[in-house]
Amino acid sequence: MIRIFFASILLFTVGVFSNVHASSNSNGVIVQPELVIPYAKRVENELAKRGAHVAIVARVGQDPKDLPSGIEYTHVAFWVYSEMALPNGETVNGYVVHNLYQLVGDSSQSELITD
Repeated sequence: MIRIFFASILLFTVGVFSNVHASSNSNGVIVQPELVIPYAKRVENELAKRGAHVAIVARVGQDPKDLPSGIEYTHVAFWVYSEMALPNGETVNGYVVHNLYQLVGDSSQSELITD
């Protein structure tokens, strides 16, 4: 039952929000924040509404027509509901995003970065 729940979160999230064509990188730089931030808030709100503790979220960072055959998504992340520390030391609950980024200079390797 839990697997079905997480699968439905993933499929719903990808299906509803996969049309965002913007990107970010492992240095924490958001390209086109006017697209990425509203997208992230919509995903966060949907996951919270469904009571998800963990979700796998995939999105497209460029026009799908430009992707190689068989590739549907360019970005994948794990969203984990947990306690977070703010820069001022206060703690809040919310979704911590663990993004999978390709290494600069070696796109055959990736690293998991917490944004």
